[in-house]
Amino acid sequence: MDKIRTVNDVLLYFVLKHEGDWGKIYDSIWKKEDIPEGELEKIREQVTCDFVTIVDPNYPDYFKHLHYPPYILFYKGNFALMSKPHRIAVIGSRRCSSYGTHMCQDMVTGLVAADYVIISGLAKGIDAIAHNVALENKGQTIAVIGSGFNHFYPQENIDIYNKIINNGGLVVSEYPENTSPKPDNFPARNRLIAAIEDVGTLVIEARRRSGTLITVGETLRLGQDVYCVPERADVESSCNLLIQEGAHLALTALDITGHEKNHILY
Repeated sequence: MDKIRTVNDVLLYFVLKHEGDWGKIYDSIWKKEDIPEGELEKIREQVTCDFVTIVDPNYPDYFKHLHYPPYILFYKGNFALMSKPHRIAVIGSRRCSSYGTHMCQDMVTGLVAADYVIISGLAKGIDAIAHNVALENKGQTIAVIGSGFNHFYPQENIDIYNKIINNGGLVVSEYPENTSPKPDNFPARNRLIAAIEDVGTLVIEARRRSGTLITVGETLRLGQDVYCVPERADVESSCNLLIQEGAHLALTALDITGHEKNHILY
């Protein structure tokens, strides 16, 4: 027989049943779908990581400003980083050039030296470089992934994933542990990256049709700053277009740290 059902139990049941699919979870809750006897006990046994639900007191308030706030955040590592000041998203191309690699290394090194927390999506390219450089410089980093912990993607970054967890960092997901990677999950997780940062989003190399722009759009909707590293004029670049449209030009980390200090002063 089930124990007394709490709101957390109900949320956990539907999140696991629908593998984190926000719309399906919402429909189940709205329709007050029945939970079969004994199913809650089975569900509880499936979760081995830590998690926080939208009704918990330590659920970050900034997620509530999203159109679709995650019902549950599953996590491994130091959850206190979610509320540490100076959190910045660093995102960009999965197929970055040597220039993009160099600029990411330089920018993140400077940001970590100024005690910024680096947030990214643990994807190939700029994401992986940002996390790695933060760790190499004894900095703190948060990775937001688009699958469950038992089906980590991409597998080539599994070492970075483990380093983050084992070195004071944090990995979070709105998807239960046994959720496999699905194409729609990754654009959805970008809204979480934008919500977590409290400084802005730094873009390093992004093509015109890039998932990076989803994060940029959510950053702007939440009223935060967008910083872009410029590219050559003859390169198809979202960074250059964003700068034309008002994004902050970022040549060094000081362009970000100095800009934020000016915000505080004025």
